[in-house]
Amino acid sequence: MSRVDRWFSLVLLLVGGTFLSQALQLPFWRGTSPGTGMFPTLASLTLVVVSGVALVRSVVARDARPAPKGGYWPARSGLRSQAYGLGSLIAYALLLEPLGFVLSTFVFLSALLVALEPAKKISLIGFAGLLSAGAYLFLVVLLKMPMPVGLFR
Repeated sequence: MSRVDRWFSLVLLLVGGTFLSQALQLPFWRGTSPGTGMFPTLASLTLVVVSGVALVRSVVARDARPAPKGGYWPARSGLRSQAYGLGSLIAYALLLEPLGFVLSTFVFLSALLVALEPAKKISLIGFAGLLSAGAYLFLVVLLKMPMPVGLFR
């Protein structure tokens, strides 16, 4: 792995550790529902673990890869797909309140998955439906988090 990977992993490890130390000051669980510290603790803990593993792998790896010829920026075709992804996220954020959580999540995931793999439209739309339903069951039913209902009022 390259020196850039090593330094980037170290920076992410420090950022994750800082966030984790702050998140641990928030209540993780309150009675029968998650507290305000649950998500930041789990997210920062994930960042610490993943960046720690990447750092160890970059130190242990013997072959130092040189930087790619074109640098670290993506090719023009990659920029188009990144712009599509960013536009999809912005549209998702704007449509979340009017359409509601389930419908806007389904539309967002369907559009994104079909754009990534256009040959398998039907199965990907079904998969987006399963993911949306699963997210609803986990967040709304199990964790009792309030989500926008939109059209389903």
